[in-house]
Amino acid sequence: MTYIALLAGIPALILGFWQLTETVRSGRSRFWLAIAIPVLLAWPVGLWWYSSSFLGYPTAERIDQEFTLISSFADGKRQSVFALIRLQGDPLPRLYEITGSYEKNKKGFGQAQANADRGIQMAGRPKRTGIQDDGDFVLYQLPPQGLPAKD
Repeated sequence: MTYIALLAGIPALILGFWQLTETVRSGRSRFWLAIAIPVLLAWPVGLWWYSSSFLGYPTAERIDQEFTLISSFADGKRQSVFALIRLQGDPLPRLYEITGSYEKNKKGFGQAQANADRGIQMAGRPKRTGIQDDGDFVLYQLPPQGLPAKD
């Protein structure tokens, strides 16, 4: 998304520099130099800053490792479950679109989301072959953290 916004700004930047050089070559007001050069140099920086705030799209990549569930949503129209998860070892969460066996994944992630809404930390991992479980993932509760040990 960032690259699309930058690519959209490059033609405007080129046209702006062309307009500036034609203005200087024709001998018209040089006042434009004091205004146009900082604006034309700030243009791609401003576009980069603006476009870096875009959220982007969910990825349909396969999840191959353990993760912590942050939030999930089942979309009946698209027959997909959208899950915002943090993979083990990654500092930032990522949005995934889970399309396989919609009904089973909807049920599993729905129960996990209900637990997450109650404040229970939920984690999961891809289901191994041969395990009879609903959906493509095994979702489970993480042990509470920060609680003092009982003596």
